[in-house]
Amino acid sequence: KEMSSKAEERLITWEEVKKHNSATSLWVVINGKVYDVTEFAKEHPGGDEILLEHGGIDATADFESVGHSSDARELQKKYLIGTVTDKPVPSECCCLDYRKWIVPAVIVGLLGVGIIVAYRLRK
Repeated sequence: KEMSSKAEERLITWEEVKKHNSATSLWVVINGKVYDVTEFAKEHPGGDEILLEHGGIDATADFESVGHSSDARELQKKYLIGTVTDKPVPSECCCLDYRKWIVPAVIVGLLGVGIIVAYRLRK
């Protein structure tokens, strides 16, 4: 309990949070609290990939939408390392994360090129 209260007192900027977005150093923010889930990622029931997708960003909406159990919320406290001191900048929005849109964009681009080539070959 004492460790948790010390962690809550630690103030962490978004600039610092966004640096921790890899398997070797993985932080997520949920309801303004910062959690270091590096060690937990491999044990996560939903797989480590979902945590990696949310590394260094605010994961509150997705965390709450899943409907985590009370046991999960209790376990979460173990990984608390601090509180975010400022608001995320727009570039940290998950919708701007290229990992979520690059594959569909490439597929659409290739389809477009294929259509153009097919059309030109017909002439």
